[in-house]
Amino acid sequence: MLESLFPIAAYVERAGIDPASLVARCRLPACVLTDAELLIPTASLGRLLDAAARHGDDAIGALAGQAADIATLGTFGRLIRGAPTLGEALEAIVQHHPAFNSSGRVWVDSHGADVELCQVFTNVDERWRQTAFYVLTLMVNVVRLAAGPAWRPLAAKSQAAAFRARHDVECLSGTRIERVAAR
Repeated sequence: MLESLFPIAAYVERAGIDPASLVARCRLPACVLTDAELLIPTASLGRLLDAAARHGDDAIGALAGQAADIATLGTFGRLIRGAPTLGEALEAIVQHHPAFNSSGRVWVDSHGADVELCQVFTNVDERWRQTAFYVLTLMVNVVRLAAGPAWRPLAAKSQAAAFRARHDVECLSGTRIERVAAR
């Protein structure tokens, strides 16, 4: 799986953590901090989020995703933001996801008038917790592009261990999060 870590680097810097030191600790090239189009293995992204969480913020993955502008995800983000409707944005995610991700999958399940945006990682363990909540809050941001900034999911499913509700992760405030196994 390949990801842009641009939005994460921007968030950790605002949180007072030096992104260059995290990048060096995770043995990534410094150019990942200056090129939004540069893709890195998701395992590296996970290591970076775990390293950032060791600075004392166990919700850093969720907070970084909540703060991310979908447009900062490079080409993938522009494909999503360029969709004229939420339905077409979700279609863009499903259609283009394989070009940006090789260790997981995304799909949409319809349930009458409701839809469920689904994403799973393969080979998930506890080290993926921050990454799972980062992706979950990015998905909320995609829906908020159409539904508005106050929209929150009533329920969500995650491969990560339980998430303690925090007031600063407002996009998940009141959301019931159920842990599920990878499919």
